[in-house]
Amino acid sequence: MPTPKIFTLFKNVNIPASGNAFGPSSGLDLSGYTNFRLVIRFDGPAGTRFTINELYGPAGAIDQLNSDIDTGTIDSLGSLNYRKKFDIFGPKNFSIRVFNNGAGPIKVNGSLYAV
Repeated sequence: MPTPKIFTLFKNVNIPASGNAFGPSSGLDLSGYTNFRLVIRFDGPAGTRFTINELYGPAGAIDQLNSDIDTGTIDSLGSLNYRKKFDIFGPKNFSIRVFNNGAGPIKVNGSLYAV
């Protein structure tokens, strides 16, 4: 059984309006881990909508798969501390992608805690 670990996904990443960020760019191998907690800090215009997406499999390959984890909105103060426990579909080459569905830029910081 692997030792619990925190993986950095995003560190002060700016996402332009209607853009997205991908992290980590090298992907993660989460083989052996069974519980996952995602923590992302969003800063940007109040009301900005976002989507969090999970990618796994060989990057750029036809068999790379993705699924949406969640959607949300930045609160009226212009920030949101997002936390969620979730299941992963594939442990190899795992990454998270955040979509900015708003008209202004947002900043994200995020990590994944794996047990």
